[in-house]
Amino acid sequence: MTLDYIRIPTAILRLKDLNLRQKLLLALVISFGGNGLKMGNEEIAELLGIWPCRVSGLIKDLQVKDYVQVKNSQSRWRTIYLSKSAKVDEILLITKSTSKKALLITKSKDTFHESENITKRNAALNKEIYRGNSELLRLAQLLLDLIVQRKKDFRLGQPDCRERTIQRWARDIDLMVRRDHRSIADIEAVIRWVQADPFWQNNILSGRKLREPRERFDQLQLKMGKQNGHRETRTGRDNQITGTFVR
Repeated sequence: MTLDYIRIPTAILRLKDLNLRQKLLLALVISFGGNGLKMGNEEIAELLGIWPCRVSGLIKDLQVKDYVQVKNSQSRWRTIYLSKSAKVDEILLITKSTSKKALLITKSKDTFHESENITKRNAALNKEIYRGNSELLRLAQLLLDLIVQRKKDFRLGQPDCRERTIQRWARDIDLMVRRDHRSIADIEAVIRWVQADPFWQNNILSGRKLREPRERFDQLQLKMGKQNGHRETRTGRDNQITGTFVR
């Protein structure tokens, strides 16, 4: 079930206890009337321009504030209805009494298609950008996997939230390659070294922290090279001592 437009009563826009996305979701529920809203999280997320993992939180907020009630919340047949509360009755009463002046988001055919295109473009920005065997995606997953090895519950939860984290980190790594001119090999080497270093492993916990400030990457490479050089020197000395001892 879809709508060509939604009606947003000015009474909802004036609510002080809701943010903009909560107001839009409430207006969406009102637009479906007594039948209730039966959209899934993915569809609602596309309309509101958010990630699907945030939809349940928005619905919960409206429930706690007694604007909506949910039937079959754990089922694919979940339905969101307006609550039978004084605050909802007041919104509906104001809307009914000022119906001729109510704020309506109506669209001509051309205007509606233009808005639909904007919605699709916004939704595309929120969907996966890096797919399959992308090296950028692989490095983002590598960073997350190495962190999770040390902290099992790091940013885990709903699968789409984990994917969102990986996609965001892949974009950070993409910027490192395109704008900062870092090589894939160098980035991978630094990721592995950082997550093995007792100090830096707890300070670099995201793709953004790996990139910003930009001079940090160079700093990490210098520290890594210095440490590796020290190990090589120690190894060479040990070999000499061992050789001398054998002779």
